[in-house]
Amino acid sequence: MSPHQPNPTYAGATEGAGLDQSGARAERKLRRGRRSGFTPWALAVSLVTFSAACENRGDANASSDVPEPPVASAASPPEIAATLAGKPITLAEVDAQVMQTDMAAMQQLYDLRERAVKEIAENRLLDAEAKKQGITRAALLAKEIDAKVTDVTDAEIQTFYDQNKEAVGEQTIETIGPRIRTFLTRQKATERREEYLSSLREAAGFELFLDPPRRNLAVAPNEPARGPAQAPVTIVEYSDFECPFCSRVVPTLYQLIDDYGDKIRLVYRDYPLAFHPNAQLAAEAAQCAHDQGKFWDYHNKLFENQKALDRKSLDSYATELELDADSFGSCLNDRAQQASVMTETQQASAYGVTGTPAFFINGRFVSGALPIERFKEVIDDELARKGEDASGS
Repeated sequence: MSPHQPNPTYAGATEGAGLDQSGARAERKLRRGRRSGFTPWALAVSLVTFSAACENRGDANASSDVPEPPVASAASPPEIAATLAGKPITLAEVDAQVMQTDMAAMQQLYDLRERAVKEIAENRLLDAEAKKQGITRAALLAKEIDAKVTDVTDAEIQTFYDQNKEAVGEQTIETIGPRIRTFLTRQKATERREEYLSSLREAAGFELFLDPPRRNLAVAPNEPARGPAQAPVTIVEYSDFECPFCSRVVPTLYQLIDDYGDKIRLVYRDYPLAFHPNAQLAAEAAQCAHDQGKFWDYHNKLFENQKALDRKSLDSYATELELDADSFGSCLNDRAQQASVMTETQQASAYGVTGTPAFFINGRFVSGALPIERFKEVIDDELARKGEDASGS
């Protein structure tokens, strides 16, 4: 994967609103596949080895008997990482330095801290609830979680199998059915556990004060974008038209737009990877189409035809979408968008992006063609932080 920086292009409301009929058909094809609760990603994770991104090649029931952490002394407050000649080097300075070189590491650190905070809180809540009911924690979990997980039906297995045939490959439902049943059973148990723990957290007034790491990404008014400029959540995507994972995440992004409406804005930026021979020119072609107000139509066309991104094909897509052939041809021949694409790539690398697709959701880094639930977690959290109701469930 690899990043691509903002191109000075069309922005504002939704450029996709003006799709012609061929573009609309293309978009409908790209939207397929994320309508159900079962995802190919989940199947791939559980049944096969799976990677969620194009990487840049060149450039449970733990015991609550946990020892209390040591208390920081007044002489060494936690926000001070070191002193030099009597002057402090703060942890904020250290984190800012790390963010310049490894945004993913900072996001991972935040995720680990968030998970640890929730685990500590959940352990305390479960112990308190078990004590209140006069039973053991194991008995509480069996009563509130295990006993309330419904059995997986044959129909659910068949539905999952039908919706994930590409990930399953040539395996028949008879051979893979038991594994699907195990996976769906675990999924139901996980969902029930989270439902129960969420109710305990809410009842106890749990509040999380950790602040996630963010990049301050300015969005130019002429970048390719869908959704209102004033949307409370902005998703900046760095993508590569030749990356299969970038194509795979397109239906997820369109589903998010459907689910959240005007609450999110999607901004597209290019990050053509060096080992994809046609990605750079394809990115320039999409920006040339953007000059004529057809970026999203052309974007859809390229992702639908990832194995045909040579110059002749790029010209044919422009003809199919009824772009002005002379203007489009001149734009590509003159490499009018080359500098713009290269600038975005360099800026993305400076942000710590190393592969595609990569996303910044209100500045929060998310990497890879992840399941829609992961995107919704971050979006819902951002909406909650802004006092907005989430409408993407």
